[in-house]
Amino acid sequence: MSSPTILVVEDEISFVEALTIGLKREGFRVEVATDGFEALDRFDAIKPDLVLLDVMLPRVSGIDVCRQLRKRAFPGKSNNPCANRFRRCMAEGLYVSRNCNVPMEKAELAQ
Repeated sequence: MSSPTILVVEDEISFVEALTIGLKREGFRVEVATDGFEALDRFDAIKPDLVLLDVMLPRVSGIDVCRQLRKRAFPGKSNNPCANRFRRCMAEGLYVSRNCNVPMEKAELAQ
């Protein structure tokens, strides 16, 4: 059985590196996107099990990416694979599986 895949969408390289090391150590396969357009392309290509999504992204905001992911992953449903670190998404009418604070604890990802 293959390891669960996490798509990390973050433009801060140091944060990406730290997350990648920690997630791989825990047995996850990690894919990375550094802007909103790349996130949408990577999502379509790899169909990750989880998306860790930053809100402040270049080119396309994390809010807009989250909207598109919801449509692509679950058309017609109010569920999506976004874990987003800002509660603002809830106010924007987006369903977020779990809000994560930064820095994240490993236990948060396991929930």
